[in-house]
Amino acid sequence: MSHRPIKDALQSLSRYADVVEQAVMGGTLAQESLAKPAVLALRQASALRAAGLDEWRLHPRLREYLQDHLQMFPKFQSLTDIGAKLTLISMLHSDALSSVSERDFESLESQLEAIETAVYDIADATDRNLTFLAGMVSTRYGDVRTLAAKIAQNRWYLKQSSQLGQDLTRLGVIVGRVEKDSEERGWAIAGLIRRVMLSKVHVWQHGLSDIQTQIREEIFRTRQIEADLRNLAKADQFLSKNPTWAGFDRDEDGLPEVFLRALLPRLVPHVEPTDADSSVRQDMRDLVIGLPAKKVVLPPVAPPALQVSRVSEADEGESESATPAAVALGDLMRDVLQAKEAISVLHWRRKSDAASQLAPGVWVFFAATALEAGPHRVDGKDVEFELEFLANPPESGRRVSRTFRDARVSLSKVLPARRIPREGVKV
Repeated sequence: MSHRPIKDALQSLSRYADVVEQAVMGGTLAQESLAKPAVLALRQASALRAAGLDEWRLHPRLREYLQDHLQMFPKFQSLTDIGAKLTLISMLHSDALSSVSERDFESLESQLEAIETAVYDIADATDRNLTFLAGMVSTRYGDVRTLAAKIAQNRWYLKQSSQLGQDLTRLGVIVGRVEKDSEERGWAIAGLIRRVMLSKVHVWQHGLSDIQTQIREEIFRTRQIEADLRNLAKADQFLSKNPTWAGFDRDEDGLPEVFLRALLPRLVPHVEPTDADSSVRQDMRDLVIGLPAKKVVLPPVAPPALQVSRVSEADEGESESATPAAVALGDLMRDVLQAKEAISVLHWRRKSDAASQLAPGVWVFFAATALEAGPHRVDGKDVEFELEFLANPPESGRRVSRTFRDARVSLSKVLPARRIPREGVKV
């Protein structure tokens, strides 16, 4: 018998797989959305049927096969039940024993064939159930939008796996009894049961045990995420709604104030259970790498009047190796010594060519950190500076702000030379 028609049908399905996919996902297809060769080839392969004057639909058996193959299951899918098949095998075995006692060999043959079919069905359904559970566990089950739905989904699959475990326990008892009795009577069904089912029972049970362990771990991690989110919501409500709270107490003798008022970007909290997947992180990294470079067009700005850095004769030999930040810091200290009032660090940057090479936030943070770590030696004088941080306004519902936009520096005092530590910065 020639198999050429079967090959032609499979080649047509492969050549127009996109049309078949649209028919599976969307139901009916309009005539104007399909190419004429695709309709002719799929109609010849009996894959398309008419659904109206100008619409087509997929063959129902082909649709059923594709849905079963692709496992297009909902978010809470029940596993294939093998308990009914086990009950059927037990009943068929009892009927076979009755047929033997009544010497009805014709009925006995049909009953043994039914037992053989049920054995194959149970083995296939069990393999499919374990494959489905393993796939769902590896992909973190399905697409859910809320944490409550995620918890319900975890419990659902744990319940389904527990029922499957009970059926596997029953399988070992019922099928083992049928195999033992068939072996004693010399029925060929005994070898089939040993090869298809009894040799795989322990493998199925161990695989199901591993899957249940992963589901329980997922439930535990989800409960931890739920508890963390609950505590975070309580803390946010306390910080937003308590008008009498003045902020956290800190040690005045600890870190400098500049580190407690760091120029950090505002972070938007976003918690997603699937972010912990290595595959998800790799996909996100690939997407970011594949994004096109963003072109930024800056508006024309008139160049500000720059201040040429002043270098003394003593420091002339070291100026070649000094960084722009260090040069700008020395110029700022000299201007503070000559000024009669406090100087804004951010506004002073506009007049300095060295400080203009640094970003505004970097320059303010660097200058505030260095000036606060004094005393310093400037033009032969040992001086200390006083800093005043200009804090940003607090957010809505907050009373305390932990960020600053600028710092004002002024001369604090001039120290005698004998009191200056050896590690003071020389400018």
